[in-house]
Amino acid sequence: MRDLWECSMLVGLVLVSAGPLSADVALPPIFSDNMLLQGELPVPIFGTAAADETVTVELAGQKKTARPEGGKWKVVLDPLKAGD
Repeated sequence: MRDLWECSMLVGLVLVSAGPLSADVALPPIFSDNMLLQGELPVPIFGTAAADETVTVELAGQKKTARPEGGKWKVVLDPLKAGD
């Protein structure tokens, strides 16, 4: 079984819209403080946003951007080292 690593807080996970932060960008409740992420595998991050938003996810030194399709967006972060 692969090691799990704990994100003590999702402070590093930042969602930014094209302008000021918009209430239209949202994560599902599965993403929360003290959640566990599977190590050594790609990390999918997803949520909802208005069609005119640009969503940027930053975590552990990675930065990925997505545009919503049908109100939903998704980015896949590169595998994270277990135990970090």
